[in-house]
Amino acid sequence: MQKTGTLEWITKDEQTLKLVSRAKNLKERDKIHFQRKSKLVFVEDEKLGTIKKILDPIDHSKLPYNPDIIGCDSYDDEVAEGKGSLGATVVYRVFCGINQPYDMPIAYLLDRGGSDNDDEFYSATFRLAVYYDTKMLLEHTKILIKNYFLDIGGEAHLKERPDLESSGYNSKAVNTYGLKMPNQYAHRFITKLLQKEVNENWNKIWFEEILNHLIDFGDENADLASAYGMVLAYKLDMFTELTDGIEDEEGYTDPLEEFSSWVMEDGQMVFKSYQDQYKEKNGDPYGYEEKKSIFDPEYDLVGVQKDEYQNNQLSYEDKIKQERDAIFDKYDQDVMSFTLNEIHKNINKN
Repeated sequence: MQKTGTLEWITKDEQTLKLVSRAKNLKERDKIHFQRKSKLVFVEDEKLGTIKKILDPIDHSKLPYNPDIIGCDSYDDEVAEGKGSLGATVVYRVFCGINQPYDMPIAYLLDRGGSDNDDEFYSATFRLAVYYDTKMLLEHTKILIKNYFLDIGGEAHLKERPDLESSGYNSKAVNTYGLKMPNQYAHRFITKLLQKEVNENWNKIWFEEILNHLIDFGDENADLASAYGMVLAYKLDMFTELTDGIEDEEGYTDPLEEFSSWVMEDGQMVFKSYQDQYKEKNGDPYGYEEKKSIFDPEYDLVGVQKDEYQNNQLSYEDKIKQERDAIFDKYDQDVMSFTLNEIHKNINKN
């Protein structure tokens, strides 16, 4: 059964209680309780609670790993509380026994604080990591929540940068904590993980709000889906074989296929996609997508190399546009500008 509430520190240690009474903010209170080994308990509160859960932590002392993992989509911008993008944290349980529920989200948090030392989202996320005795994987550019953990002394609850190279995610990132999510390539990688998860485990997602965010992912600001994607990257770091069978989604169009440029045809400048130019140059006897034996940057490049290729394509497109505008200006915007330019070029050659 789903419960809504908060995580609260409890202790009978008088010295701890005195120190906490003097704390200036949430971060200081969390730090005192954490470093002095206070316990966390879940307190049901339907009105003010921001954490929703269906399963409690389990004793994983006899397991080779902690089956409970956390992914987070946080924020850094300082805005008035209640405004700005929401922060989302998802707790997920991987395999922990044949007769135990697994491969499912077991708790989540969706909230917004003020990006300061009294940020309730940062505090609640840290408490979730302590409560489930696990680590949290974040998007590595979200500095403030990472610093919240580090300032408390809770680096043991930050997930190190996952090694996903064997799963097809190539990155030259050197950050210590978190996953780098810089571009469309990374977004597509996470999207495919989410699609596989929904296809295989949709019936294990018991939270309606998470399902709604998964439906909206890619079209609207779906914070819980982004956090879910982070937790799946964490899971993939634990079990690399999970990428087996991941296929491109139906109807997916690679962003590179959308790159176009101006080319000259029969004295006219025509705007054509890279795909069309490739077909005309190489022929297409077996269908464009079946040319696996020929090096094709759209399919063969990954990671940084694909990013560089993408940037080069954009630069080339911009260069062609500048040349096109220059020709128009040269011939006073005449509709025959490109024909006249070709004639002059041929005359100069001869």
